[in-house]
Amino acid sequence: MRSDFMTQLILTFCFLFCILNNNIYSQIKSKNIFIVQSEKRGGANNPAWSINSRYLAFEITDSINVQVMVYDFKQKETYALFVKEQNDEATMFFSNETDDNNSTQMPMWSKNNESVLYYLHTLDDQIRRLKSIDLEQQNIIDEKMAISYYENNDINNVGDDIEQESGISNYSIYAYDDEEYKFTIEKDTPSELKFNGGGMDIEMQKIDLFASFHLARDGSLVVCKGSDESKDILLIKYDFDSQEIINIEELSIPRTHGGTHLEPSFNPTNPSQLIILEYILAENINKLYLYDIQKNDYQLIDQSIYSNKGNQLARENKTSYTWHPNGYLIAFVNSDQKIVLADISNPNSIKKETLETGITYPDQLQFSSNGKYLAIVALPEEQYLTKSKLNTFAQLYVVELSR
Repeated sequence: MRSDFMTQLILTFCFLFCILNNNIYSQIKSKNIFIVQSEKRGGANNPAWSINSRYLAFEITDSINVQVMVYDFKQKETYALFVKEQNDEATMFFSNETDDNNSTQMPMWSKNNESVLYYLHTLDDQIRRLKSIDLEQQNIIDEKMAISYYENNDINNVGDDIEQESGISNYSIYAYDDEEYKFTIEKDTPSELKFNGGGMDIEMQKIDLFASFHLARDGSLVVCKGSDESKDILLIKYDFDSQEIINIEELSIPRTHGGTHLEPSFNPTNPSQLIILEYILAENINKLYLYDIQKNDYQLIDQSIYSNKGNQLARENKTSYTWHPNGYLIAFVNSDQKIVLADISNPNSIKKETLETGITYPDQLQFSSNGKYLAIVALPEEQYLTKSKLNTFAQLYVVELSR
């Protein structure tokens, strides 16, 4: 009798858990919203969270250059990565190499270290160099204002380490066995995907340009080859111990005639799932698909995805979708300028609902690494309507999420 009761109790618990699990992600709401203050004018781009969500890096683009900013949640302050010394004061990350013609952009945090930030640094020669800096190694001389200095030799010039020959147009960081590796595409050799500066020897065949790529935690690499009708999307298995490619597989993801697959992104918890965008130029629409590599199956998430591609300078997050770190939730901006949460826990029955924030004209999204926050870049109304670049303060919001 007791055994039957326990069996029934377990079955009831499992049933309730399944019900809650199917609805928990669709019930996420905005709990609190605040704006990240910055004294610089320009458009905000590329929000990027550190691994423990203490820091939020982003770009500010003005009419002259691009500059990486860092918001510190602990200090509640926003700092410029590089700013010249003025009136015997300096920002947190003052550098002797900075001058008026320098730009820093495309921030990306280390996968292993909370305080290590990678970025692209452009000098007068207009060549982008990949560099990194450890924020916590700086000498804090004023705890309240978090002002500090550092010497030039504290900057790790990653660009020199990877024997970069030309400006980088795209890059990604991968962590394996406590080491971090860099995958790059250089401006002068767009047909080559380079691993720590060395070519990966991927045969490009008919097309000479990578459109975009993404790395999974297991070392898988998915590559979109733009508008090539054959060999459209490649799944590459790379052995980091032997530093060689062990398998290249063509993914049979259907595509509309005249469409282009772009911006693939692996599920952060399941490398057999990825999201991919299909852009159809003739109809000027973006479709978002969920693809299961093992099952060779795909589901349409939404066929009306907002694209901010033409509004600003090129940036990594062009289509405004982002994975929640739990791997079950995706946030994106649709063509109606609404932020939508899609629950993909059951791929055959994807559930969607609008996240109400009151923020108008959202442009880019990024979940924090701990899943508690959603960073939202928004455009000023006039800038959105006229597609112009206004001399306004950047609009970057952080939404605290709750269930």
